Amino acid sequence: MRAEARLQRREHWASHVSNWKRSVQTQAAYCAVHGLKLNTFKDWVVKLRKDGGLPTKPPQGLSWVSVKVQTDEASPKLTVWEASRWQLELPQKVCPHWLGQLLRELG
Repeated sequence: MRAEARLQRREHWASHVSNWKRSVQTQAAYCAVHGLKLNTFKDWVVKLRKDGGLPTKPPQGLSWVSVKVQTDEASPKLTVWEASRWQLELPQKVCPHWLGQLLRELG
């Protein structure tokens, strides 16, 4: 395969992997929507990560989100979730400093 063709192929897969990372979809769901073979996609994720073309961790940083406060005396808890990918329930009286550190790590 010519160098130019290899570069185009790499850019094609790097673009898909980057778009998937920004989505809230699983790899399988992303591949199904875009007509990609899941095993090939997984191979490219590994290859790009090994070659340094894909970060092992998402970029750091916090973003503003809307917050809705509800009080429920029966079960006082604080629930933090991110784009329906995960949910974390904490005691309502959690230390704000600790929560800030946690959110920075998750960001």
